[in-house]
Order: sequence, then structure tokens, then C-alpha cells
Amino acid sequence: VPDDPTARVAEAVDARWISGATPREQQHETTLADGSRAGFLIGDGAGVGKGRTVAGIIYENYLRGRKRALWFSVSADLKFDAERDLYDIGAGAIEVFQLNKFKYGFKINSPENESVRKGVVFSTYSSLIGESTTNRGQQFATRFNQIVQWCGEDFDGPIIFDECHKAKNLFPGGAGTRPSKTGQAVLELQRRLPRARVVYASATGATEPKNMGYMTRLGIWGPGTPFEDFASFVQTVERRGVGAMELVAIDLKMRGMYMARQLSFKGVTFRIEHVPLSREFIRLYNCCCRLWVSAKARFEKALELMEAETAVAKAVWTQFWGAHQRFFKYLCIASKVRFAVAFVKEALRANKAIVIGLQSTGEARTLEVLEDSGGELNDFVSTAK
Repeated sequence: VPDDPTARVAEAVDARWISGATPREQQHETTLADGSRAGFLIGDGAGVGKGRTVAGIIYENYLRGRKRALWFSVSADLKFDAERDLYDIGAGAIEVFQLNKFKYGFKINSPENESVRKGVVFSTYSSLIGESTTNRGQQFATRFNQIVQWCGEDFDGPIIFDECHKAKNLFPGGAGTRPSKTGQAVLELQRRLPRARVVYASATGATEPKNMGYMTRLGIWGPGTPFEDFASFVQTVERRGVGAMELVAIDLKMRGMYMARQLSFKGVTFRIEHVPLSREFIRLYNCCCRLWVSAKARFEKALELMEAETAVAKAVWTQFWGAHQRFFKYLCIASKVRFAVAFVKEALRANKAIVIGLQSTGEARTLEVLEDSGGELNDFVSTAK
């Protein structure tokens, strides 16, 4: 119906999607007031699939002729997850190279480093600030210089800052505190490659304004914005509390540079399965108890022979009971393995997807992680991990 405005909007939306211009791709075609390319923030919660989203971004750019990409994350082991995510979306042909496997002192695309000219260079944040002690002073003695040279000055491919909250201490609070090397490197990389298509990915990306200092590509502060610099942005938002931060997130979403999705709990059911213990396991458990009783007696004798001081004895018993607790926790987990395997096989025959989590109450570990990460959790805490 020509006069129906709803139909005209739907037609325009269909045309946009048919042309392949996703909201993120549109955002990357925007230039900020300082001349750099605008970025995008993926704030999806745990389990939504940030990895595959990132893989899709890399694949799309690869098909458009941008054959080089950088992918930063928190652990070297996640390289295999990156390869799996690319494979799962049909982009298994794109090779993933680990930055810390390249030789210092040479270009990444040199024969000494297998002449890598295209693909994904995967790096941890600690590798990004890596430096050779033997090649010190040479041009490619730092990982940072190797990356910048490989990309080239006119680089317009994707840079993925996965779990980007690792760079949050760029502007730490408190007297005497210094910015982290990781935060400085992330900031400098964006400055050196102004045309790169930057993607930030973190479940806790937009929780506190002071932790967003490295997100320069969102265009929230600086020339052409209401905030002269990052400091004035933080001061304004913190003065107005959590509500102001929610408004910032809403504004980012409205401008098409932020998405934050969560898994739905609709239709979720819960039940407890009781696992019967075999005679063999009961016998094993009793043997383990006798072993620990015997070990305790020997530790007591050893401390007596040593004539150990109170502080030494306390340290020894702390280690002993800690090991004792861990041992029996894992023994209890082991008792459930056979049942869990049978349960999983049955579910697989029913064409279901399986996720296995190992937990105790998790309270101590959760409090420990909260303390280490400044009061923020970006994923489920695995006590058995």
C-alpha cells in the first residue's frame, strides 16, 4: 500500500538487510570528529555467543577484501575457541596465528615468520605489551611494533578487543596509582590505526564510566561531543549515579553502536538427580579416609620431631587441610562422572545440546573473583576450574 508509512519503513528495512549493511557495518562507515573510524561495543551476557558474533564480523570483512584482522583476548587457549567459532560459521579457511609464536626482531610477513600476509593474528593482552630482552633496541623487538607494521598505516580491517575490560585501568583512581601498560597499549593501537574497524566485546563493558577510558571509538567524549575530554565525562556521569550510566547505555544503543543481550530463562525447568554410589566407590572412599588419617598422624609426628614453631605448624596445617578439602571435593565430583556420561548420551540421542558445569556453593571463589575484578563479574564463576 503506497500511502502506508509502516509499509514504506518495512520496505526500507528489507532493502538495508538485503544490501548486507548490518547496524554494526553502518557504524563502521561513520567517521568521528577526530577523523578516526567509529567503533562498536558488544555487551552481550555470558552464553549469548560473542565469539561467533566476532567471527562473523571478521568473516564479513574478509569477504569484502579486508583479509587481515587482529583478535585480542585474555588467554592463549582461547585461540582454539576462535578457530572453532570461525569454523562453525563456515569461515574455517581463515587461518588464526598466535602472536607469541612469531619470532622477535622480524616482520610478521617475513620468511622468518612464515610470511603471514593474511588471516587473523590472535593475541592475549599480555602479549600485546610483550618485549624481547635479547633484541632490545631493534625495530621489531616489541609485539606492538610487529602488529602495527603487519597492519600497515592504511589498515581498515577489524580489531577485536574481546573481554576488553582487561584494559579498564587506563585511568585508575587514587593518588599514586599509574595507568596499566595494557590500557595504554590498547589506546595507542587505536591511535596508530585510525581507520581500523574496532569492536569492543565484554559482558561488563559499560558498567562504570571510569573503566571506559580506552573506548575512544564510541565518540562519547572529545571533539564534537558534549564532553571536552574523558575526565569531564566521568565527572559528570559519576556525579549523577547509576541512572546516568543507564542513560549513556541507552544513548549508545539508540546511536547503533552498542548491543547487550541476555539468554532467556523462558521455559527453564530444574530438577535434582540422586546418584547411587557403587560398592566399589564406597570401598575407595573408605580407603581414602584411612589414607588421610594416616597422613595426619605422620604430619603430627614430623612436626614433633622438627620441634616446629607455632607459625610453621600453623602454615603446615593450613596447607594440609586445604589439600584435604580439595581432595574430597574432587572425589565427590568423580563419583558422579559415570552417571553424568550416561545422562549426556541419553540427551544427545534426543538431539539436545549439553552444557556441564562443576560447582560447589562457590561463595568463597566468587568473593575472591569479585575482589580481583573490582566488584564486577563478566561470566559464571567455576569453582572447579
